[in-house]
Amino acid sequence: MLRYTDLFHSARVFRRMMNLWPPLWGQGIRIVYISPDFRKVRTRLLFRWYNRGNPGTQFGGALFSMTDPFYSIMLMKNLGDGFVVWDQSATIAFLRPVRETVEASFLLTDEHLEIVHQRTVKGENCSLELPVAIDTLGGARVASVTRTLHIQRSRDAKPLDAAFAE
Repeated sequence: MLRYTDLFHSARVFRRMMNLWPPLWGQGIRIVYISPDFRKVRTRLLFRWYNRGNPGTQFGGALFSMTDPFYSIMLMKNLGDGFVVWDQSATIAFLRPVRETVEASFLLTDEHLEIVHQRTVKGENCSLELPVAIDTLGGARVASVTRTLHIQRSRDAKPLDAAFAE
């Protein structure tokens, strides 16, 4: 099965194409950085008239949307074809109203990948909770998001590396 994440092997090209994707572009969400190994992502939500809520602050739905597909994409790119990754759930804590541009930061570590390999080595499913911080450009925290991802090995998965199979 061909996934849209398979079409772009370069993080730079993938970032450019995702910035044209209507669900992000239409809300003023931009991907400002993707590391070449798809382990770090930074998104930005511009503060515009069309993404303000009724009280004149950043719309909460847009804040939540700026965190949506990125951890699943990062995991798919790092785990490869042998895994299925789904967003299972997410929670957001709005810490303060904001009337300016904000950024969200995503980080996928070696420890996260090792946890997935250890939990799925015998064909079991894995749920992984990953945090996302949403801050102003000046560094003030405005929201915290926890994304829970469901990960399982696909039926046609190739054997794991010896390092993770022990």
